[in-house]
Amino acid sequence: MEPIIIERTWKKTTTVMIELLPGTAFTEENKAHTFRIRGEGPDGEELPLSGSVMGKLIRADGVSIDMDGSVQSGAAELTLVADCYNVPGQFTLTIYLSSSSGSVAIYAAVGNIHRGTTGNELDSGTHVPSLQELTDAYQGALTVLNKAVLYAESQQLTAAQMAQARANIGLTARDDGSGNITFV
Repeated sequence: MEPIIIERTWKKTTTVMIELLPGTAFTEENKAHTFRIRGEGPDGEELPLSGSVMGKLIRADGVSIDMDGSVQSGAAELTLVADCYNVPGQFTLTIYLSSSSGSVAIYAAVGNIHRGTTGNELDSGTHVPSLQELTDAYQGALTVLNKAVLYAESQQLTAAQMAQARANIGLTARDDGSGNITFV
């Protein structure tokens, strides 16, 4: 799987704002997202970055994951590792650039990890039902349930329904000649 590349620009003269990451990540993913941060100087000119890149992701369970990135063609790059995706919930991510003059945050974000299913991809022969198909199946099940015979409750049945119920369990009517009918 090719990672999703998230490209942003760090303006050296401004405070880093926290971005709310759009999109979805799932617990089964690994190295699914790469962040590429380019530098911009005070006058809007391209500012090639140098130094070392480090990321810190704090998962929903409070565990902090430190990652090393790199500088590629003057841009900071960091790819999230598998541990970043292990826990569903909200996470925070900060990417730092370090040099001999110190360390500075160049990117910050908040995002969400969602619980995955089984991790198995659907094969091409699998039919995923539409919402309408699911609704129709639910309505069909309700119709069947509403017509079910309930053993614990008294019910109003027609003569034909009673005859069918008796036939279903193998009862036959026997007239004793005085108008009394018993079922055996």
